[in-house]
Amino acid sequence: MNKLACFLLSLFAGLNSHIVHGAEDAFTLPASAKILDPNLIMHSWPYPVISPDGEWVAYISRGFVCVCSLEDGQPRRLHEVPRSWTHFLALPENEFVGGQFSALASSLDHEEYREMTKKIDHKIFGLRWTPESDGVVFGVQSYDEQKELLFADVFYAPLEGDVARLAQAEWPFSGRGISGDFRVTRDRRFIVSGSEWGRSLIWGVERNRPRGSVLMNLTPSPTSDRWIAVEKDTRELVIVDQDFSVIKRFEEVVAPNENGYKLHWSPDERFVICQNPIGMDHYSNWDGFRLNLETNERREFSGDYWNEIIAFTGSEGEFIRIGLDGESALISGLNEVGAYVQIVPTNDDPSEYVWRLPADSKRAEEYVALGLEPQVTHTPDFSLFTIGLPRAKSGRPGVVYHLLSRKHQLWRMSSHDAGEYQSPYQVIGFAKQGEMILGHDKHRMFAIPVAEIRTDENKVMPAGD
Repeated sequence: MNKLACFLLSLFAGLNSHIVHGAEDAFTLPASAKILDPNLIMHSWPYPVISPDGEWVAYISRGFVCVCSLEDGQPRRLHEVPRSWTHFLALPENEFVGGQFSALASSLDHEEYREMTKKIDHKIFGLRWTPESDGVVFGVQSYDEQKELLFADVFYAPLEGDVARLAQAEWPFSGRGISGDFRVTRDRRFIVSGSEWGRSLIWGVERNRPRGSVLMNLTPSPTSDRWIAVEKDTRELVIVDQDFSVIKRFEEVVAPNENGYKLHWSPDERFVICQNPIGMDHYSNWDGFRLNLETNERREFSGDYWNEIIAFTGSEGEFIRIGLDGESALISGLNEVGAYVQIVPTNDDPSEYVWRLPADSKRAEEYVALGLEPQVTHTPDFSLFTIGLPRAKSGRPGVVYHLLSRKHQLWRMSSHDAGEYQSPYQVIGFAKQGEMILGHDKHRMFAIPVAEIRTDENKVMPAGD
């Protein structure tokens, strides 16, 4: 789900049963649920991603890039990456830890742990679907400590056909290479790694080398092969075509910011949002604006935390904000005292809170700090959300997932709280155009019909204001 995934943690799943045995996995799936993969081993990023058409899920398990169709529920392995984390965890000699890295790490002393990490020198990154949902692209990083070089290979794995290498880059550890935020153009001629701090990297696939560019923060259109960016020398906002030639300029000038900035472009390409941090890290506050590119109308915004999630909903200039409220700490910085899911309309009308934990420090003390940040996914039309609501301070740290409607209706995902950091299971997102929710526990990946959750039995009063 695009950058909303920044608010989600990495996943684990698998076991060929509708009931996971063991106290930590005691969650019973409804009879209408479909198990997609019964035998997963997952570790950290990249997070599973649902295809744009909502019919597939791609994920990393047991050292393979995998996909699974929601229609037939048959997992498929597209590409193997030896010497990666999940490949190592799946080795027969590590079977005793059940695919859990924490169990393996705790069984080793310091020197054994160092030796183990030397065997894991490949990392999968940047997993994402093609716009047509006919394949996935991903990168594999490998390291050569003696040469102090990082290698980055980018692959295209179609649902039908052979896996193709699109790029093979070699960079010093101190250099700037193809990173996890990369995107492959629709015609697969270029790989673009947008930079919030400097010029974007444009890598030519045919010649397997970068090309010169004066474009900063290249941001793709969600609906076409165009990009929006800031021209380095003029600081003007520009639109470029599939060959990165400027086809339109705007009078808007984006001032230099040594701490970077972010651009967000609406699906109809009429609106752009620019975020400017007022500090040097993700916990800094920010200010910015939304600009109507046709009328030049501008609306100012600000937020307490730079890592706030912003996404256009597809309804003109309307967008969603998912973030935290802060108040000044005694010494420096901010204390987290609130969280929200907010819809900002196209016009100048007041914003609407879909959900909010009041920005009241006394009320916030009822919640554990680690659970304050909302874990949110949404349907393509933003009518439904899954949200992890923090447990009370008296409970274990973490969140309990609920289903939330834009009309402020709230349902429990399950009457059972497994006591895990994310309970009753970890949510991947919505599929089948909002009809299914994909999730997993430690040993299974599965799909549950939304109708199974939206029942009178599960309905509760909304949380927050």
